[in-house]
Amino acid sequence: MAEINLELENDTVLAQAQSKEKAASAALEIARSELGTIEAEVQAVRIKVQTSEAALYGGRIHNPKELQDIQNEIASLKRRIVILEDNQLAAMLQVEEAEAAYLLSTQQLHQTTSETTQNQAGLRGELSSLGVEKLRLLVERQMIIQQLSPERVDLYERLRKQKRGIAVVSAQDNTCSGCGTTLRPAEIQTARTSSELVICSTCGRIIYAG
Repeated sequence: MAEINLELENDTVLAQAQSKEKAASAALEIARSELGTIEAEVQAVRIKVQTSEAALYGGRIHNPKELQDIQNEIASLKRRIVILEDNQLAAMLQVEEAEAAYLLSTQQLHQTTSETTQNQAGLRGELSSLGVEKLRLLVERQMIIQQLSPERVDLYERLRKQKRGIAVVSAQDNTCSGCGTTLRPAEIQTARTSSELVICSTCGRIIYAG
């Protein structure tokens, strides 16, 4: 039950899918922002070209040097537009790649969320069944405790604390299943037929051979 609760509280697979989707969304926003910046710069440079061409061909400027400067500026701006358009194309490709990555991450998140929901529903159902079983065992345990002497109950509880929760072990093939020590035939016989407790001489646990 503790393991199930831990799994319900700490679903790393879903957390990873959510993290990937969030990262993909952030990357898409950055790509779109960079593309928008380049598009705005392209538009601004084109407006400057139009303004300069209007001044060049408007007939208001007659000074040859000024006209030459405007022509040089227009040529420089057009070269700048070519570079910006190349950057714009690259940025558009980055946006497309980021959109594809984001779409994939959202699909994976949706699938992981669906699988996690189903898995958690199963775990909660198992947890509920275990809760019922635990209650049944506690009732049975209490009934058995009432039939035992306080000394034996104290021994059992003490061994549980000392032996990592396992106070009673079975005899399998004439050996202690707790530590593998070979048991004497008399110990096996006593464990099977007598109310006397048989304690493993090596690990100290109670031997059950019924």
